[in-house]
Amino acid sequence: MITNGEYEIKRIVAVWKDEAGSVFVIPPCGNCRQLIRETNESNLEAEVILDADKDVL
Repeated sequence: MITNGEYEIKRIVAVWKDEAGSVFVIPPCGNCRQLIRETNESNLEAEVILDADKDVL
């Protein structure tokens, strides 16, 4: 994204895959949140997907 000159995030989803190959949606970690904010302050308004039926701003 940044390499392509893009800095604004509208929607983001973080995932984790366990050893069995199952994929889980998880909230972004603190380091990710800091990078998201430092990339562009408007990213604080990005929609964060937490589950198939749940998201937050």
